[in-house]
Amino acid sequence: MMTTPIAAADARPGFIARTRSLARRLKRDRSGLALIEFAFSLPIFIGLGFYGVEVSNLAITQMKMSQIALNMADNASRIGTLNATLGAKVISEEQINDVFQAAAIQAGAAGIYQDGRTVLSSLELNADGGQTIMWQRCKGILFDDSDYGPEGVTSVNEV
Repeated sequence: MMTTPIAAADARPGFIARTRSLARRLKRDRSGLALIEFAFSLPIFIGLGFYGVEVSNLAITQMKMSQIALNMADNASRIGTLNATLGAKVISEEQINDVFQAAAIQAGAAGIYQDGRTVLSSLELNADGGQTIMWQRCKGILFDDSDYGPEGVTSVNEV
């Protein structure tokens, strides 16, 4: 006659009593409760911490790119050599390249030309009161067009 392991365990004297006693002691024991609660909440706090780090990184990167664009526009507005006969500024490709180079230096490790694209446009007022894109220069690996359109596009100011 074969006995099952459960039947063999029941055959030992006091097994059930010892099991019940152990279960009661474990039910009353609260010594590991804080550790278990901490283990359950740790992934949530780690996730919130990384979320905060990423949101702050996004804000800093957005601010840095905004400052680069602002300085690029400021530098581009200052370039040009005054032509005495025409009474207007003449802008050379070397001066435009200097503006792009200054933006790359300011960006540093952000790599605006390896991961993105900058578009420098010259706008002039037209007879309709709008603006015409006279020329554009782009630099960067990303293949996005200008949000304002290609060269020669005219927009009318709606007042």
